[in-house]
Amino acid sequence: MRAHAVIASGAMVLDVRDRDEFEQGHIPQAVNVSRGTLEMRIGEVAPDKNAPIVCHCAGGKRGALAADTLQRMGYTQVVNLQGGLKAFESQD
Repeated sequence: MRAHAVIASGAMVLDVRDRDEFEQGHIPQAVNVSRGTLEMRIGEVAPDKNAPIVCHCAGGKRGALAADTLQRMGYTQVVNLQGGLKAFESQD
């Protein structure tokens, strides 16, 4: 399933870029929690470990790390947006 469809179905969009990157542009309804603070802050924005989450960054690396971290923390429906924000925008 394409990222647009997963997001349209109600998945949380978790943007793990730094705040300044997020402010320069982001996916509508995305929640920004930088990769460096993810473990400390994820409970504030995603208390349900069974809710679907799409992680992303600019190009894919931080998003993949974030998705792996969340899975190790017990989140069950986490995916990484392959290629990050750049890939998402190119799908429009």
